[in-house]
Amino acid sequence: MKWYEKSLEKNNKEVIAGAIFSFTFALALLLWNFGFGKSFEWQNITPFSAPPLLYEIYSAITFVTLGAFLYWIKFYKFLHFIFVEVLGDWHTYKSIKALIWLILIGFIYWIVLKIIDVINITISFFYNILNVFLYVSPPLGAALIISMVGYIILKGRKPAIISTNVRVAKK
Repeated sequence: MKWYEKSLEKNNKEVIAGAIFSFTFALALLLWNFGFGKSFEWQNITPFSAPPLLYEIYSAITFVTLGAFLYWIKFYKFLHFIFVEVLGDWHTYKSIKALIWLILIGFIYWIVLKIIDVINITISFFYNILNVFLYVSPPLGAALIISMVGYIILKGRKPAIISTNVRVAKK
């Protein structure tokens, strides 16, 4: 027997009780909404919002991603060669390097915003799929609630024997 089977067997009452409570609560909310006649509408939820544009954080992310890549391909050495060694203009080299850094930070910020949008769209999609399922299944919800309440009420009782006087016919 595997460890999770032992754990489930040992704690099955707690697992079942927690699952029953969760399902009962969710289905009660479903019936509550259905009882008030609320219709289904696709909702766009955004549980995650974009972090503020903090220069230090995005500069650090840029440093370990795109900045490291530019350093690895020796882009800054190339810029240094053109502006300092060939043209002899240290100030222009520093200005262009700062401008490139700001563009990279803006690009990283844009990427973070897109990632957060994808996460929110994915969560929104699954949230709405769950809502559709709950909206179209109030009879199932009512049946589950009634059966769970019945299970909770009757779980301590032993089943009654229907008939003790059963005769077997002989041939």
